[in-house]
Amino acid sequence: MKIVFFSSDLMFQSRVSSVVRQGGNELIVVRNVDALRERSIPSDELKIAVLDLSLKSVDLNDVIGALKNDYPALLVVAYGAHVDVEALENAQRAGADVVLTRGQFDRDMARILAVEPNPHQ
Repeated sequence: MKIVFFSSDLMFQSRVSSVVRQGGNELIVVRNVDALRERSIPSDELKIAVLDLSLKSVDLNDVIGALKNDYPALLVVAYGAHVDVEALENAQRAGADVVLTRGQFDRDMARILAVEPNPHQ
């Protein structure tokens, strides 16, 4: 299975990638929806989208709306700084399925990103 990660944080990306690989899945890192669409990933292969709310180049409503439209079964997880209450609330309003502080996401990442790998990949 594939997990898409909207982030520009290279240090944290490495940690997320490690957790995803340990689960036998593939991490795709992008900074916008167009970059994801260019990859033409079938909707049955993409299970989770993780949005780093510190990535200010994306409009939450646009990204989450596009993800939900293109991948209706996709679980959208957003995380951000615990002090950025506004960003966390905006993610919730925009339709993220799960909204967490970065600390919560970091602590529970293995459980959150646990999806069964596709044996046909």
